[in-house]
Amino acid sequence: MTFLVLQPNSLASCLLCLLTAFNLIESEKLLVIPQDGSHWLSMRSVAEKLHERRHEIVVVAPETNLLLRESEYYERKTYPVPYSEEVLKKGFQKFSENLFRKVPFPYSILQEYRNNMYVINLFFYNCDSLLKNREVIRYLEQSHFDALLTDPALPCGVILAEHLSIPSVYFFRGFPCSLEHAICKSSNPVSYIPRCYTRYTDRMTFPQRVVNLLVNSLETTLFKTLYTKYQDIASEFLQRRSLANTLQKQFHLAFAL
Repeated sequence: MTFLVLQPNSLASCLLCLLTAFNLIESEKLLVIPQDGSHWLSMRSVAEKLHERRHEIVVVAPETNLLLRESEYYERKTYPVPYSEEVLKKGFQKFSENLFRKVPFPYSILQEYRNNMYVINLFFYNCDSLLKNREVIRYLEQSHFDALLTDPALPCGVILAEHLSIPSVYFFRGFPCSLEHAICKSSNPVSYIPRCYTRYTDRMTFPQRVVNLLVNSLETTLFKTLYTKYQDIASEFLQRRSLANTLQKQFHLAFAL
């Protein structure tokens, strides 16, 4: 069972949707697999609200992180990762500088792609370290969680939900490949909705719309780049191809819509 919750216009609406979902599955003990950075800020508010409703919350986080701190609202379970806090801070400082650096199009696409790939590779190391940590995995297996809350932008939480055989709730803020539109079958016309990396607005000139269409055609390649490596660690961790095949089917379904 999986619930998908996209970031709404107001936090109150989001909380209502999530709390309704947890009432349906009668969750009492919740495992949270977050994504560090800005994605965690909104998910943290939901975790705190769930704690107020007397749910037991366990947040799994890498020992070296930006925002995944200890809190009275949840128990934090950490695992080691192969980089230091100094490396992390320098990397994200460079990421922030590149994010706001003005580069003429089309070089801006290449710059933002490289910038995002740094963060994505970092989070992949986190996932690989977590899945190979037998002590933490054994703890998760023995804790008997009722459900899992995760950000599916990177699918480590999806893999763990499959392994633990528990329902999962996706807290989705958005994704470079417009995957949120494909999953929800919402309108996403390239003539009016600018693609990531273009920095266009909804008022595009005809040449800009043509470029937007070309960028849209590259999203499939980008999606494969982001997710293919997770198929390998999912297969190794689960000792079968089922989840890898599921991810591949979701990929084909999303971009066939």
